[in-house]
Amino acid sequence: MVEIIRTVKFGYQPTVKTERLLRDFRNMLNFCLKKAFETESFSIKKLHHACYKELRAKYDYNSQYIVSAVKVAVSMLSSWKRTKGQKPSAKKLFIQFSPLLTRFDGDKLRISIKPREFLTIPLRFGDYQEKFIKAWREGKLKIGEISMNEHWIIIPFKQEIDLTKPDECIAIDVNETNVTAVDSAGNCTVIDTKKIRAVHEAYANKLKKIQRIGESKVKKRLFQKYSGKRKRKVNDLLHKLAKWLSELTKGKTLLMENLKNIREGINRKAKRYNVFSRRVQTVSVNNKNLKRRLNSWNFRKLQFMLNYKHKANGFRVEYLNPYKTSSLCSQCGGRIAPRDKVCPNCGLDRDVNACINLLKMRGFSGYPKSLSVSMMKLGCQGITANEVNPAKLREEVEGFVNREKASYKACESFNSLKKWINW
Repeated sequence: MVEIIRTVKFGYQPTVKTERLLRDFRNMLNFCLKKAFETESFSIKKLHHACYKELRAKYDYNSQYIVSAVKVAVSMLSSWKRTKGQKPSAKKLFIQFSPLLTRFDGDKLRISIKPREFLTIPLRFGDYQEKFIKAWREGKLKIGEISMNEHWIIIPFKQEIDLTKPDECIAIDVNETNVTAVDSAGNCTVIDTKKIRAVHEAYANKLKKIQRIGESKVKKRLFQKYSGKRKRKVNDLLHKLAKWLSELTKGKTLLMENLKNIREGINRKAKRYNVFSRRVQTVSVNNKNLKRRLNSWNFRKLQFMLNYKHKANGFRVEYLNPYKTSSLCSQCGGRIAPRDKVCPNCGLDRDVNACINLLKMRGFSGYPKSLSVSMMKLGCQGITANEVNPAKLREEVEGFVNREKASYKACESFNSLKKWINW
């Protein structure tokens, strides 16, 4: 059994009491952070002993608010220890409630303020939230630690799922401009994601122009506006893509590359000799534009969305080592250079090759002969790479792809894919 958590936002009408509660919790949190540095108390137990008496004397709230403030403060301090940046402080208004302080009734939330004093907040929700309320009332979901800010009440719904282990697998390779999927039966799908990259590029150019503005207040306001727009647009596109892919992968074990620490390679630095200053200096291996583009690539967010959506359907997700999945050809054993899109020996597409290598790691031996060769970019249905001359086939690619598109127009799967590409 695996527990998955899905957080859902509920709207509410702020009141004087909720605003006062939010401000007081922020003050309690900042007091805990200040006390932690004064007494060097960075654990929950030590910080609780250092803060409890003073906070209890100053605020007449339920004691669980102090416990929550200490927990949040220790969490912020642990993040600060990793980065060693500016000392943390709470600026936004929010509360993370202890489970002992709240009771969720579906359409309203009851919060314990003081002993025998409660605050009842009616919740605003739509069809999406109603699905979770219905499942909670049926006993399929449990409630986690509820949070509240100035505009939203965030409720985490916990669900225990018995993940099945089907015989079939599907491997997904997430790239900057496409997502490639190959299953163990040989079915292949390539989805163009250039739209997401275009959104990043467009807003990056806008933010560059904003940087030239001299007035700092205007610059800050415009930065918040356009960076927020970019985030919302990209998240919307990623959710649509993840939803489509979760339907494609249903009933199969999902295989993906473990891309943890990939940004370290993107931002890697090396020592170089500067002929002008005659010194050895540490410089970036990749240029500025390439780093900006690759650092804005949302590979991890898409994998995260796929992960929980696929698990919510009741099937397993496995992350495999990505070492040489793209560079080692699964068909002929040749090497595919980083800038090559196909294998120079047999013509196998680089992204399809990565998926086949993931399937081989999972124990599927051999080469899926039923792979659509149009997806492999070879140009002839039913002919595998080792049976034909790739150079001759590439001349027929353009005409073949046009015929493929014409034949796929009647297919339901192609129509849904077309809708995603050309929304």
